[in-house]
Amino acid sequence: IRFNCRKLNELPFHLLRSRRIEELFSLCLFNFEFIQAKLCSFPLQALIADYEEALSKIEDPEAIRQLRLVMDGLRLSGSLLSRFPYMLAFELIGRLLPLASDNPCLLKLLTGCDLEAAKFNCFVPVHHCFHSPGGPLRFSLEEHPFAVFGMELTSDQKTLASTSNQLIVWDIRTGDRTRAVNPNIEGIFLGMAVSKDDKYAVAYTNNNQIIVMSLISGEHKSIEPDGMENQMEIGKITFTSSQQILVWSRSQFYLYDVDGKLLHREKADVKDEQNQLIDVFFKSKKSIRIVTWTGEKDDWSVRISGREEGHTFEPLEYCASLAFWESDYMSGICCLQMNALLDSYFDTQADFEGGYAIVQFEFDDENKKFKITNTIADNIDEKVNALFVWHRKQRVNGIEMSWIIGVTVDGFLLCQNFGVRYKKTVLNLPVEIRNIPIRPMHTTSTVALCCNDTLFVAGIRKNLYIFNVAAKQSCEKYYNRSNLTFQLVRTVDAHFGRILNLSSVSMGGQNLLISSSLDRSVKIWNMENIFEKSFALVNMDQAVEKILIAKDRSALAITRTRKYLGVWDIRSHRFITTLVTNIYGSVVTECIISTSGKTIVCIESETLLLWDLKTQSVRLRLPAPAAYQIFWCCQETMIGVVFRHLDTPEQKVARLTIYSVENLAIQYSHEFSCRMFRDVALLKDSENVVIVVLFKGHDSLQCISIPEKIIKHKWRQKKDVIVHRLIPMPHNSNQLIVMDGESRGSVWDVRHLKLLRMLPTFSGIITEDGKLGLYAPNKGGLHIIDMKTGAIVRTLIGYVAEGVNDVKAEFTPTGKHVLYYHNGHQTLRAFRVSDGTLVGTFRPHAQITTWASDVKGEKIVIGGQDGSLLTVMLIDLQTNPDGIHSLGCLPSRRYLAQHLGIPPEDLDNEENLDIRNLGIITKAAAKFKQSIGKKSKTSAICTVM
Repeated sequence: IRFNCRKLNELPFHLLRSRRIEELFSLCLFNFEFIQAKLCSFPLQALIADYEEALSKIEDPEAIRQLRLVMDGLRLSGSLLSRFPYMLAFELIGRLLPLASDNPCLLKLLTGCDLEAAKFNCFVPVHHCFHSPGGPLRFSLEEHPFAVFGMELTSDQKTLASTSNQLIVWDIRTGDRTRAVNPNIEGIFLGMAVSKDDKYAVAYTNNNQIIVMSLISGEHKSIEPDGMENQMEIGKITFTSSQQILVWSRSQFYLYDVDGKLLHREKADVKDEQNQLIDVFFKSKKSIRIVTWTGEKDDWSVRISGREEGHTFEPLEYCASLAFWESDYMSGICCLQMNALLDSYFDTQADFEGGYAIVQFEFDDENKKFKITNTIADNIDEKVNALFVWHRKQRVNGIEMSWIIGVTVDGFLLCQNFGVRYKKTVLNLPVEIRNIPIRPMHTTSTVALCCNDTLFVAGIRKNLYIFNVAAKQSCEKYYNRSNLTFQLVRTVDAHFGRILNLSSVSMGGQNLLISSSLDRSVKIWNMENIFEKSFALVNMDQAVEKILIAKDRSALAITRTRKYLGVWDIRSHRFITTLVTNIYGSVVTECIISTSGKTIVCIESETLLLWDLKTQSVRLRLPAPAAYQIFWCCQETMIGVVFRHLDTPEQKVARLTIYSVENLAIQYSHEFSCRMFRDVALLKDSENVVIVVLFKGHDSLQCISIPEKIIKHKWRQKKDVIVHRLIPMPHNSNQLIVMDGESRGSVWDVRHLKLLRMLPTFSGIITEDGKLGLYAPNKGGLHIIDMKTGAIVRTLIGYVAEGVNDVKAEFTPTGKHVLYYHNGHQTLRAFRVSDGTLVGTFRPHAQITTWASDVKGEKIVIGGQDGSLLTVMLIDLQTNPDGIHSLGCLPSRRYLAQHLGIPPEDLDNEENLDIRNLGIITKAAAKFKQSIGKKSKTSAICTVM
């Protein structure tokens, strides 16, 4: 598509200066076609600049508020839209949908998105699904392909550098990616550091490879230290005060310059049990501090040794944590047990029992040892696992203000100095949350102070815990008071992976918090809006592993996670209830739902459960040890279960058992030997089952009639092949596909035991009418094949050398479209079967784990690795001209229904999913939640009201 770039660039400029504000809004800033065209033709910042200029020249507060909402929404999606501009409508609807009713300009914009989005992308969200603008989240930076273990700010706090398997440099003010350096490493970066002059970044990998990268030019050099034979030997990397690279392993440390030249290498000269390096403090070759310990799991005794001015000083022992005040490493703080405080010098022979204290120490040049000068905090119940010192520019009586942060198991200890005295603050975490220590001088929690040191933020697991530590009294009132305890004021569900790094920065009058996580994202939070009114996003707290949709009730969906089942109303995207018998130790491995949606059968903790949705209770249960497949049979009057009856290296025996749905009475049971445990195939008539048995060392097939309770047929293919899986033909009760490879199969007539045809390129995916199939190899490519001949009739994606990736492809139930997910690209693509046209590409914020479609093929319910459930409409006007009408009938699109003039009787009901035939769901769900005390997690997102 070619666009008029001059019009896109100049029209907002002239309309604004001619004060034609209504035309500016209707033709440009709230016009979807204009925004989409400009995003496809210009950088995102050029589009945002139009909104910024309008904000500076418009005085109407209502218009300013709506302009800011759109601008902030674009910024939130900036990382994605800069690479995938066709996701514009999806992002705008997903973020602004709950705001449409109160904002007329947003209403027109979203109406345009609904009407015109299908021209660019067939995927349209059914509901509000992303963080809304105006809340605490300012930017979500999602360029990294792997976990972001390294994150550092430059000295001017305007640029952020982060690493996964590559280095990406970000502009904090705009959220733009300013540079990306891909050194093509084998592995992933586990840590990084930025030089004091902000010219270089250095990072180390899990393969002990060191990469020095220029932040200015993007050039990079590789260093491979000698003497490292095992993976992950490097403990940490940093820059010294003289701009040299310091890196250490468990036994030695290295010093390099930025050109990769080895300047110094030294082994830890420790001869007793405490011989494993934890940390190295390097000032010069004559002044070094080396921290060592035994490496034992429950040993928290740490020793610091080294030399000063070339002379070895007496080693000292302390407990768990230590930090130095300055880079000269002459004074600092550490944690000691109370019994070690016998005199002003460290008593290394003291009995390490009793309470703990944080003490201040300094180096005694005369005696060549460290001595205690002050006790900062004493009578601490738990050892301090890690200590941090944060300096501030403010001074009291000529003494620099500073913060001491101590991390304990139960929470945090904050000490702030006012002159020579310290104000001590205790922050207790919720009862179920703990800082679990792994080794001395280390913590898995991340901490930061924000908003002029009034808010303390701790990143534990995937949540941000925010404490208000603002002093409400004058400093003098703290001098004679005991420790203060402040309460937790807010918990933010920030990521869906563990938070790895946390930093705070103040820019342009805004207090920002930056976090990186295992979920491959970097997020920038606006702490000024942390307590704003929020819209809730309901997610599961586990990855969604399977989605089931009842055929007769397309609004009812069941999601299976590792621990429980979730019941959803996907029409209005409401989470209804959780189905689980034991909330603390359950493992759900398989589940099925009846056509009517009245009954759910699942395997939970090796128990077969029949759930009745009418009462939200288990109607029947049966022990089912080692069950790995369940299925309906005989028109859903019976349940088939396949067990691993015997599983040894020498022999494998499976057992097929058929149960009655009424009372779980055994109707039929059959044991058979097998080469490997494979799913059985239920033919279309739901009365015949085909299994793979091991007979005389060969894979053979048996067809079992369930009503007759006999083995009807036995046969083996002429050639000796290993059967990988069985696929029943969806349109013919007498045909079966036998897969003897990942992409090779054959079609058999089960009734006459006849080989019908070979399928040399087939991936086991077939349409409901059995006419077309798919060939989607992991090495790349996607092809439609004719199931009658096995020939490729249409190529959707050509052969591209991209390496081996996990791919998943499916036909929609109507067979009109093909859905293709590529794990490497992290995109879900939709192709029209009739002509092979790519009609849409969806780039999710989290990795897709599974999806399911309704019977009409209009709605696609997508489950994510983060526990999210996303329902999208597939709108292709060429195959479904009524797609816009179906979208307008949704409860979330009342404005679109009004615009299209849809009669009220055609609209979907906005009330909760009424399945009275299944039970009064709302009342039962409330009762059930009270009985188990479990709630689904919510992610807080905010808006300006």
